[in-house]
Amino acid sequence: MYTHYLFTADDYRSHHMIGMHFVPFSEHLAEIRHLTEELGAAFPIGSFTVHMITTESPDWQSIPEKDPYFESLEVMSQDQFCDKLASSVSIDAEDAAKAIISMTDCCLHKLQLLLYFSQRHHLAKTGTPLFPEAIEAWQFGPVIPEVFRKYGEYGADIIPAPAVPAETVFDCFCQAIDGEAKYQSIRETVALLKDCTPNELVSLIQQQDT
Repeated sequence: MYTHYLFTADDYRSHHMIGMHFVPFSEHLAEIRHLTEELGAAFPIGSFTVHMITTESPDWQSIPEKDPYFESLEVMSQDQFCDKLASSVSIDAEDAAKAIISMTDCCLHKLQLLLYFSQRHHLAKTGTPLFPEAIEAWQFGPVIPEVFRKYGEYGADIIPAPAVPAETVFDCFCQAIDGEAKYQSIRETVALLKDCTPNELVSLIQQQDT
């Protein structure tokens, strides 16, 4: 019999379950424990799960044959797993944009403005940024270039809501470090400003900066 160790996590960006697979000899168990402790120190509680499964083969395929739950698991290297896990527990500007689009109808210009106000609101509340991307001053107002590239094709049209449900967008935030507080900052900003036009939001920025 062979004992398999699986480290699994939900990658909310790709909507896949990702994981690492080990079949250690007894002398390697200390390494597995050390890896578990390292991941536990680096990532929030609940962001990953460790499974121990016994099969009659050391091959990966013996696991989904025994438990179909793991059939869709995307197995990857330790470095890839840690990179994806780090990405899934952080919020970037595109995540914030998806949240805004799931809460209210907006064109690209208004989306950029709501992102700007959400960033300011969260900074004022917590002293930490909502997302790490830089906000640039363009001719018609503040712009996050990464979001512009993502949604630029829509121009002045209303951006379609994300293909995933709003609940899944919220789950993505809950998975992230300080994600619920960040989601709340976005929700408060949208509730306050969703009925404003882009021109009114630009005027509000100009009033605040004078």
